[in-house]
Amino acid sequence: MGFRLKGFPGACYNFAAKQAGTLVPAGRSLTRVIQVSSSVAAGRQLAQRVVIHQIAVSLLLALICLLSGPKASAGALMGGMSMVLGGLAAAAVMFTGGVPGGAGWLMRLLLGTGLKWCVVVVGLYLAIAIWKLPAPAVLAGAAMAAAAFLLAARQWNRGRKA
Repeated sequence: MGFRLKGFPGACYNFAAKQAGTLVPAGRSLTRVIQVSSSVAAGRQLAQRVVIHQIAVSLLLALICLLSGPKASAGALMGGMSMVLGGLAAAAVMFTGGVPGGAGWLMRLLLGTGLKWCVVVVGLYLAIAIWKLPAPAVLAGAAMAAAAFLLAARQWNRGRKA
C-alpha cells in the first residue's frame, strides 16, 4: 500500500515532512491519517524554550546568591550564562543550513555538543581562575542551568504528547 500527499496525487510522502503535510493511504478514504512533523522545527522550538528556562533560573539563582554577596551573585550568574552560551553555540551548529542526511545529523550533533562543552569549560575557567569568583557559586549556577535544561525538555515533551 503506497502513500500520497493529500491534495497532491502521486507525490512522494517524504515531501510532507518539509511542509508538515497530512499523509493519506493511496486509494483509501480519509479514515487513516498520519501526521508528519518537522524535527528541525521541533528542535529549534526546544532550543528556544531551554534558553529561556536557563536564563530565568540563572537570574533567580543570582538574586538568591546576592544574599551571600555580590561576588557570589556574579559567580552564579556566570556559571548559568556559560551554560546558556554553550547551548546557543550548540543550537547554532545543529540547526543552521539545510536538512542533511543521517551522517550529517550525527556530525552536527557531535560538533554542537563538543562546542557546547568547550564554551562551558572556558566560561567556568574564566569565572573561577581569572576573575576569582567563588567556585561553589559558579558551579551551582552551571548545575542549576543544566537542571533547567532537563526541566524544559520534560515540559516540552509532555506538551507534545497531549
